[in-house]
Amino acid sequence: MGRSKHPLELKLHILQLFEEGHYSINELCERFSIDHQTFHRWKMRFEASGREGLQEATSCKYYSKELKLAAVEDYIQRNYSQMEVLAKYEISSTSVLKSWVKKYTSHSEIKDSGKGMSQAMTEGRKTTFEERIEIVEYCLKHQKNYQLAAHTYGVSYQQVYQWTKKFETNGEEGTIKSAIQSLQSGEQPLIHSDRGFQYTSKEFRRIVETANMTQSMSRIGRCIDNGPIESFWGTLKCEKYYLHKYNSYEELKLAIDDYIHFYNYYRYQKRLSGLSPLEFRTQAA
Repeated sequence: MGRSKHPLELKLHILQLFEEGHYSINELCERFSIDHQTFHRWKMRFEASGREGLQEATSCKYYSKELKLAAVEDYIQRNYSQMEVLAKYEISSTSVLKSWVKKYTSHSEIKDSGKGMSQAMTEGRKTTFEERIEIVEYCLKHQKNYQLAAHTYGVSYQQVYQWTKKFETNGEEGTIKSAIQSLQSGEQPLIHSDRGFQYTSKEFRRIVETANMTQSMSRIGRCIDNGPIESFWGTLKCEKYYLHKYNSYEELKLAIDDYIHFYNYYRYQKRLSGLSPLEFRTQAA
């Protein structure tokens, strides 16, 4: 497992600077090159478990079935925010929590985590192209720990191994070819990305066009375009898509339209001072 580039003492120092009022969160994040989510995760872990909460894990963590169910129910019922659930149950990352939510909402059985991950997952699942890229990047970031990546994202060891090898050999092109092969007849998804050279290459565009897929990219020099929609899409899937079964495209489209209206007008958020997104925008105008 890869180690954090932020040592324990540095985390404590950053939190101390904030508590003493020397710097704002924005200033600390910019000065120490961390994102806001990372800062809030450290802060909540420290408040929940003290110094030990900031320690890097040296082995894969064990979670009981009961703990997983309690965490998922707290999250789905909105008893706590996502960050509060992570802190309350000492969950290692948002991706781990989301994998439990996906299993729960798809009516798959939630089981105890294997202690020390002695056995790799053997059952694969269907994934999107974006998920595969994320999984491969996670695997490479953690020194090709295929078993850890398989456990974290709820896929099989063999899937992670194959995607990583294809990525190392052919880059993004090898991964998207694998994703296209898994499409069902008639499926023509949209693929969104930034403007990295691998996505703008003639070969990548040829592959996408041949599969009758629609290519979408963020604006030039606006890499932040991806951030808000990725965050919103993850929320929509957990709070709407995974909770229901849709029998037609029209039914799904109507459900998404309804959720977007609900999200903008009625989904009050702690990080927006208890306001809905529309109320917060109106107040800031």
